[in-house]
Amino acid sequence: MSLRAFIGVLLLLISTFVLSGTAFAQAAYTVEVAVADRSPAEQEAAYRIAMRQVLLDNSGDKTLLNRTDVRNALADAKTYVVQFSYRAPSQGEVIPASMAVTDLVRTSGEATHIMKVRFDRNRITEVIRGRLQGRPQNRAQNAGTGSQAVQFQSALVWMVIRDNGRDLLMGGSNGSKVMQRSREIAGGKGVVLSFPAGDAADVSALGGEPYTLTPDVVLPASLRYVAPAIITADIRRKQPVGWMGEWQRLANDQVATESFEANTLDELLSLGLTWMAPQQSTNVVASTIASPSAPLASESTIWFNGVQSTKDYAQLMKTVSDIGGVRSVYAKELREQGIVIAIQPRIALGQVRARLAQMPRLRETAAPVFNDRARLSVDAAYELAR
Repeated sequence: MSLRAFIGVLLLLISTFVLSGTAFAQAAYTVEVAVADRSPAEQEAAYRIAMRQVLLDNSGDKTLLNRTDVRNALADAKTYVVQFSYRAPSQGEVIPASMAVTDLVRTSGEATHIMKVRFDRNRITEVIRGRLQGRPQNRAQNAGTGSQAVQFQSALVWMVIRDNGRDLLMGGSNGSKVMQRSREIAGGKGVVLSFPAGDAADVSALGGEPYTLTPDVVLPASLRYVAPAIITADIRRKQPVGWMGEWQRLANDQVATESFEANTLDELLSLGLTWMAPQQSTNVVASTIASPSAPLASESTIWFNGVQSTKDYAQLMKTVSDIGGVRSVYAKELREQGIVIAIQPRIALGQVRARLAQMPRLRETAAPVFNDRARLSVDAAYELAR
């Protein structure tokens, strides 16, 4: 073989190795997700699910999602995407169990497209390496300490009450009195609570009854919501009398756990939610601490008629949550005709109404009266046009 031919073969081998290495590197940051449709809501859901998988696959750290900076990055997953494409499944193609799917696909069992998402390798690496920039290496030291070094003003609460063999997940129209009382207690500590929608997606994310509230389950379930802190409360009735609860707080890269027992449910809620709330540091201005009657701890309720699909719900919640001044939004009551949502703080209602007035598919109406003659107590009502 001549020298020229040898060099040519060598260059070909080197280029093949480099290209295969590049393809392998790209594959490590590329994920396929089964989606129900090509709507913006499904697209953003796919971004978050795919980014979560890429982070876990490339870090090898199952506790990565405990970090606040990582959860914040996941909430803005689309900014880490460099390329995406769709393909329709071939006739008879079975989606493998290992493929990531959106909540809508999981609940419906149908996927119209497979979305391939590729992320920026350098930026993903930066997110993963956040732990190396002065972040605690061992979270176990925080567990059970009830450390008050954390600071937050709102939190998402996953609360399950186990009573006589039945598990009740607080959210949506379930446990309205318990949720209201919890907000009153937390509001007195300067914290605004929001609860999950309690829909089929939440039930599925927690594994169905008996619900699981461990961090590896709750953190992925919380990706559809945006909250600086996550609280779990696993509450059960004691026999013959009394209540006990296991509480967990995930905030500012710290995990803290505590258990309480009490004679009444109200007393147990007070113990757990008081422990959960961070103590305000001495340099915090007193006027910034909310009280039960302060605007931060209050809410406004809005009725939307005609919200009959998961797509409508997702788009509505995103629209309202993106409005300036809205700190928290959650589903308060579900009915066949629509949904009541609550926004916090109450003073944001004016901004919400101004924004909704610009949406062509929404028309402001009077508060509804149902066949059971129950009039909803809402601050505003809208009709969603088809």
